Amino acid sequence: MRPLIAKGLMQRTALEWEALMLSEVPSIAVRGIADIFDHPQVLAEGLVTELEHPRIGKYRAMTKAVKMGIGDKPTRRAPMLGEHTNEVLAYFGFQQDEIATLREKGAAA
Repeated sequence: MRPLIAKGLMQRTALEWEALMLSEVPSIAVRGIADIFDHPQVLAEGLVTELEHPRIGKYRAMTKAVKMGIGDKPTRRAPMLGEHTNEVLAYFGFQQDEIATLREKGAAA
């Protein structure tokens, strides 16, 4: 059965199958990251925002932050190198003098 299904699926692209199954079967074609920012469902859910970065200017990002275990943070621009070093190291128990020493020795940005 699997070879027959695979052969049948090869008759169209993933995007063509998605269009054919629209509203009939809950499915979506896999997309590259650049394409997902323009997907109608992503836009309808308000999952895309525009942020300003001091070096690269405006760019689009997802509004739902990935939880990394350091509390809930609002959507924010990509950080500069070393911008949050103190915050992250302090979260893991480093004292300010230890962080300063790590920076002086080049072990932290």
